[in-house]
Amino acid sequence: MLKSFIFRLKQISRFEQPLQDYLPPLEGSETGYYDEPHIQLIEEYVDYRQVLIYRLQAVVLEPCEIQIECCRSDYHLLYPVEADADIRIRRDSPHASEITLTQGMATYAHIPKAELHITLQPGTYTIHGLLIDIGMIRQEIFRDDHFLMQFRLRRQQNKKLLYQSAQWPIAEKTLLQIQHIENFLFPHHKDKEGRAVELVYTLFDIAEYKQFEQYEKLQEGEILAGRIKQYIEDQVNKKFSIRDISHPPNKQNLSYQQLARIFKKYNKKTMIQYRDELLLAKAKILLLQYDVSNVAYFCGFNQISAFSDFFFSQTNIRPSVYKCSNL
Repeated sequence: MLKSFIFRLKQISRFEQPLQDYLPPLEGSETGYYDEPHIQLIEEYVDYRQVLIYRLQAVVLEPCEIQIECCRSDYHLLYPVEADADIRIRRDSPHASEITLTQGMATYAHIPKAELHITLQPGTYTIHGLLIDIGMIRQEIFRDDHFLMQFRLRRQQNKKLLYQSAQWPIAEKTLLQIQHIENFLFPHHKDKEGRAVELVYTLFDIAEYKQFEQYEKLQEGEILAGRIKQYIEDQVNKKFSIRDISHPPNKQNLSYQQLARIFKKYNKKTMIQYRDELLLAKAKILLLQYDVSNVAYFCGFNQISAFSDFFFSQTNIRPSVYKCSNL
């Protein structure tokens, strides 16, 4: 596997005046030094054929944008171990896209064959990167619904459902794997190639779990909670409100209790509480225009006494008293 990206910076053999005490070189790695008035950068990488393991260290003196030429399309897991500010990686039109790297957040990204722009703020940065050669991924290795295979098959399609967020936490488990890579895979030795691939696949499997078993389910739950909320609003906002909210949208065939839990999780109140808030707001407005009996029917109550009891339970006063006090 050849290195897949080239920094468009002035490359030198060694720093004459290092801006900080950089980490000791990783034994067995290929190393590049770059020095410009606004940035010093060290790249180190080891090639294990199917995967590339690399570390980037940078000191940035002033806000800047650097360019990287990507020679091919690859899949990366990026882990900013140290980052004084967010790192923005942007690809311009005609296929504009952007990802953000935040300290402590591992980011899975497909890096396209293109010119990329990296925006950096003053500070120090250390990034571990793991790159997998998508050309080596075959259906015998990954099942058809594996997220890497899905990315490969859907290059020209909307990937929103496959890639919902630019970042997600993988926390200590990822960092431990990266530390193990440093300790075990440097210096390079061809006998370690299988172990290198195994470790990187493990990291991508962690990413898959976080992205598709946790994040996406949360996303689906949030969308469902929003649909239920809209359903309740639609019921209440009818000219004659329908108070029955026992049949919210439910394509997943979940029980009413499950739907209620999902709604409360994302809206911090029960479905009944939200319905009653909307009914009360509607009643207060209508009481300024109509008598209590009409408002009761507009709000979905067949009996005036039931509406009066509802209004009293919410405000501690009767609707007739509220109407008189606001005339």
